[in-house]
Amino acid sequence: MSILSLVAMLALAAPSSSPARPASAIATPQDSCNIVYGDNWAFLAEAPKGWSSACGNQAMSGTVLTLWPSNEPTDAIKAAMYVTVSALEHESLDDFVKGDIENTMTDYAKSKAENAQHPPMHIGKVKVLSPTRRLVHVEHAIGDRDELVEYIKGPTAYFIVALTTQTAAMTAVYRPAFKAFLGSFSPATIKFENGAKPQTTKH
Repeated sequence: MSILSLVAMLALAAPSSSPARPASAIATPQDSCNIVYGDNWAFLAEAPKGWSSACGNQAMSGTVLTLWPSNEPTDAIKAAMYVTVSALEHESLDDFVKGDIENTMTDYAKSKAENAQHPPMHIGKVKVLSPTRRLVHVEHAIGDRDELVEYIKGPTAYFIVALTTQTAAMTAVYRPAFKAFLGSFSPATIKFENGAKPQTTKH
């Protein structure tokens, strides 16, 4: 996901605020960047200090939540974080991670065939952080992108939470913010009041 594609999204960015942290979210059909939800999934998260966020229809295409440093001009973004959601269609979190990495390598191979100038890409070893979390470092990917990717298994969906920058050095600079965001990230069950229906979401 190219950092350059954030520019159009940032014009519509919505500010974030501190979230409540219940184990189960009671939601009404409205956008919230503290409680983000879809048809059968939800998570709670808090933007790190100094970061802005956009969610729902305002998030970058293909994501359900997008974050970026508040002090960076929209035409010169150096880093971003994003969250995507996938159904629990794999037997295990490790199978899901393996499948996503294979898809990434296939996409890279296709792009490399079309443009031999693409820099080499290295996907690091999958680190087991907990029974429900895995971390991978993707270096020098398509478009000179460097990413830290955490895979999270929730009660009803898999979540991919990523920090994307232009270089490994930038990733090191922004890693504390990524850790802070992940520390606030909590998959949740969701209930809708008075028979309300969830909004259509992109995932």
